[in-house]
Amino acid sequence: MSCKVMISGAAAQESTGTVTDIFMKPDILKGNHGEYIYFPQKEETILSAGKFSIVYLGADATNARRVIIKKLNPHLKDDQKARLRFLVEASVQVRHSAVIRSIDLVKANSTYYIIQEYIRGTDMKKLIASGGFQKNEELICRFIIPLLDAMDAVHSQGFIHRDIKPSNILVRYKTDSENIDWKTPDIKLIDFGLAKTNDGIPLFPGAKKRAPFSLLYSAPEVVLGMERLTDQRADLYSLALVMMEMFTGQPVVYADTPPQIIARQLSRHPRRPSGMHPKFYNIFTKATAKEKFTTSPAKMPVDEIKHTLESGKAQRYESASEMKNAILDFLDDPGEMPKGLFQRIFKG
Repeated sequence: MSCKVMISGAAAQESTGTVTDIFMKPDILKGNHGEYIYFPQKEETILSAGKFSIVYLGADATNARRVIIKKLNPHLKDDQKARLRFLVEASVQVRHSAVIRSIDLVKANSTYYIIQEYIRGTDMKKLIASGGFQKNEELICRFIIPLLDAMDAVHSQGFIHRDIKPSNILVRYKTDSENIDWKTPDIKLIDFGLAKTNDGIPLFPGAKKRAPFSLLYSAPEVVLGMERLTDQRADLYSLALVMMEMFTGQPVVYADTPPQIIARQLSRHPRRPSGMHPKFYNIFTKATAKEKFTTSPAKMPVDEIKHTLESGKAQRYESASEMKNAILDFLDDPGEMPKGLFQRIFKG
């Protein structure tokens, strides 16, 4: 019997194999909460491989339930920063149905492994590329609301994700199908490797203040490395950029080089796309509010940089629940579209 699976730590990848292959001569990992089997020598069990980690399909040795085994890339075993990031991801435990669950952390063969729940599905990056969300605010809201619920749980338990982007949002397939449920999507927020406490303190002493992140989705305070100014509003900023990308099909802040992306994150605010309801655009605008930098931060005193960032943050939603309420209000009463713009039937 064959089966097809899709999962990822940072982006969903497809892998095809057989049940017979999966349960032949496995390697065994012994953790604090159980034993896990997988086949690192079989390419069909590798779900994704990047510079930071290799993700395998495995199983719990006790009940044969499928799990994800995420291995720190062997060439990073002596890299303290990489090890810390791995430990951060394993340590963040948020009990919410829309947050990926880490089951165990294993150290074996001089490297680390994270055991996570298995999700058969795809990621938001692929769904956006398919064009299914474009110019459909109602559909976008169906996916954003559970993410805001997940963020509310993450933030209330003292964490800031700091890496909200399409590839870190998984959507589960329906049972015995490779289709998602567009009406009531089953969503998982993944990859907490860059998470911080809500006061900006690294989860493990010794972690460097500056860490890799996605410029395309990062709030100005994250871009400038202002850890003490980075709170839950940075996650909402990132999610709003994802929300806008779902509508247009393209990243909001895009340029050819990192310095150009940084400049746009600090000084530009996108106009309302054609066909977008003004009330929906206002939600995006409030979530991504910022004071524009009229000169390079490199030429500004630190106090002035902080003041500029704080002034922008003060205009944003204070919490995920506040942003969710704004979206629910929009769904309840979207308002009229200005004359002369794209019209369509809105199903409230």
